[in-house]
Amino acid sequence: MRRAIFFTLFSFFSLIVFITVAAGQIIYTPTEVSYRGIWDKDLTQVFVIVSDDYSGRIKVMDFWAEPGITERDLALFTKKASEVGVHINYEKEFYITEGGRYELKVTLRTNKPGLYHGLIAFAPVDSPGIGVSAPSTWVTVDTRGIHLFPVQSPTNQSTLTIKGLSSEKELEILLNGEPAGTITAQNYSFTASISLSEGNNTILVKGSDLKSNPISVVLDTTPPPAPVISAPQSQSTVFTPTCTVSGNAECNSIVRIFVNGEEERESVASSSGEFSCSVTLEKGNNTLIAIAVDGAGNPSAPSEPIYVFYNESVYTHSEDSNKTEAPKSNKTAVITSSNPSASPPVSTPVQAQENETEAGFAVSSNRHLYAFIAVILAIFAGLVYFIFRNRSRGKDVSLWTVSRIHKRDDGTYDAVVTNDDGKKTTIKLNEGLFRKLKKNKELELGRHRIVLSRD
Repeated sequence: MRRAIFFTLFSFFSLIVFITVAAGQIIYTPTEVSYRGIWDKDLTQVFVIVSDDYSGRIKVMDFWAEPGITERDLALFTKKASEVGVHINYEKEFYITEGGRYELKVTLRTNKPGLYHGLIAFAPVDSPGIGVSAPSTWVTVDTRGIHLFPVQSPTNQSTLTIKGLSSEKELEILLNGEPAGTITAQNYSFTASISLSEGNNTILVKGSDLKSNPISVVLDTTPPPAPVISAPQSQSTVFTPTCTVSGNAECNSIVRIFVNGEEERESVASSSGEFSCSVTLEKGNNTLIAIAVDGAGNPSAPSEPIYVFYNESVYTHSEDSNKTEAPKSNKTAVITSSNPSASPPVSTPVQAQENETEAGFAVSSNRHLYAFIAVILAIFAGLVYFIFRNRSRGKDVSLWTVSRIHKRDDGTYDAVVTNDDGKKTTIKLNEGLFRKLKKNKELELGRHRIVLSRD
């Protein structure tokens, strides 16, 4: 009797130990995972699976109940995700090591707003003996709600169009906490227009049970102050086709630079209001203005105009040969006044064959008389030209003294000159002008007389 009782107890405890050892391989999964969001967007959760002492493959499956069923009865979870309007994506099989963990990303979305319930099951594939304990995970997906899409802020438009999604049909708009109209959702979406007040506006849409996310928009109809251009200086002359325009404007505003009425370039003012950009000038007179546009789209008044004269007569650039060329012999190289409103000087060429033309008229018997008169007229014309030329030179010609000349790699020369006011500037000379200056020790360019320094 005692032996029978002992054998029975021994067999019972042996069975418990066997079951414990055989079922000791356990996989831990989340008990429940919830999704909440907009139904037309992907929703993602990460399932963390931990293995106690199982190493091998795990197969993943999902089962769903009809929408609206909340009871967690395995017999009700017989539908595929697509049959209930759920699109789901995950790895169908993965490998986990003994004592390790695996992060399984599960992404889904629903065709329409609603409450959905599912079950994610994990089945070990490489399980010896009795098997491996691997509980399933209950999944709840709630895509009901009201969602407002973001809007641009700030804005200078007093009427704003709002759009959103809603699982409820009849909705009310609240503007700064006050009723601002009603809307009816169609196919779970809605659109409405509301009138904003100057300053900050908070918008909310609510249904009978749900409220949307709030959105804020600032109405700003005040234009920023006009920018100030600090460089280049007005009434200045430049000798290159591009120049840098800089100044100050409202911080973070977009500054648009106009050259002769045409928008040339735009720059963004820094947090301290500084802006700078390079623009291309036209030959001759140029008028530069700047306009600032703030974040709401309000344009400022134009800045004070800056007048710049682009002088390319000192040198011209040939695109074909990429060389610097002197002005042609039949043209006058002119350096004009820094005043852009001043008229360019007029050069009257002397017709060398005038005497011969007039002499050709003396074909009559008074041929010698006509020739004598022609000579007298020519001498008189020469004296008049000489007198007016010297007067003009005495009034308008300025003296530029060359202190240093440097030859560039492209064969041109940079000449540092000092004008009558003691200001220094740099001009470019091509090979022909440089040789003429070196030979004669001086060079005339329009109303400027360039001389080499005796030092």
